[in-house]
Amino acid sequence: MQAFAASGPLSVTEIPDPLHSTPNPPPSALALPTPIGAAPGPLFSSTSSSPPIRYCYHDLTFDASGFLLLSISPSQCHHVRIHPTIEQLQPFLPSLSIPPTSKLYTFYLASARELKKGDKVKVVGLIYADSIGIIKELTPTYAYLLLLDSLASAQIPRLFLCWYYKIRDWVTIKAGVDAGLTGYIIAVNDKDDTVVICNPLMTMTQVITPIYYVEFAADGLHFRKLPPYGPFTIAKLVDMRDPTFAYLENLHIVVTKGPLKGQSGVVKSVAITGIASIEMNVLSTQVNQLQWVKIQNLAFEL
Repeated sequence: MQAFAASGPLSVTEIPDPLHSTPNPPPSALALPTPIGAAPGPLFSSTSSSPPIRYCYHDLTFDASGFLLLSISPSQCHHVRIHPTIEQLQPFLPSLSIPPTSKLYTFYLASARELKKGDKVKVVGLIYADSIGIIKELTPTYAYLLLLDSLASAQIPRLFLCWYYKIRDWVTIKAGVDAGLTGYIIAVNDKDDTVVICNPLMTMTQVITPIYYVEFAADGLHFRKLPPYGPFTIAKLVDMRDPTFAYLENLHIVVTKGPLKGQSGVVKSVAITGIASIEMNVLSTQVNQLQWVKIQNLAFEL
């Protein structure tokens, strides 16, 4: 629990959540972290086994996550418009008193304010919804885009823009319960604005998080698909010979389709049929370290 520095014995009263109270016998005293500067003292717990919804310390009330709660009248509020940055919002994310939808919307607004010239963005509203563009100019409220599908220019309110992420992007989650996780985007759900992130080098678990909670990671490999075949190249894999694929050996890859989607590895060799032998970077003992995958289902570091 977070609290202000205080002197004298610590006296805390736990207020249980009435919606989850049970007639179980009283538990032992709840062990809470000691506030900075406060000497340990008697701690009083309620007779309920339900999790607490707030704490009272002298004349102060804190929510279950340790944030100070104050009740003030509307006349005591100064209605000043503020625009907190993502960095300034971070300390308040653990608060259980702020609804998750409010946190997400505030992050959404902060992300829109941090867009900059040259960013690749997606339009999330108006007649250009789902269009992808490059920011050419910015004003405090609008962005001027070059739309990539039509090469037309458009003026879009910044609140209808978000950074454009796609499968195979290397990102870090900057908010929410999975904050700090870095991995590859293996799926994008446009319907509810979420992405699925996985880092096979750390865990096989796939994490779903709002797209507004991610940002491009500062490190990591950058992958892309192989360039298309030239006009004089026979595209049938059966006609390819091993020397054609020699330049792919020892390149880092990420699998983009199939049961190994999202996993990474290194190309060891490519057969005449275009099937690559991949030395996988995996932790699971249920997956063989050496796998065979079609090169069309791979993204390469080039």
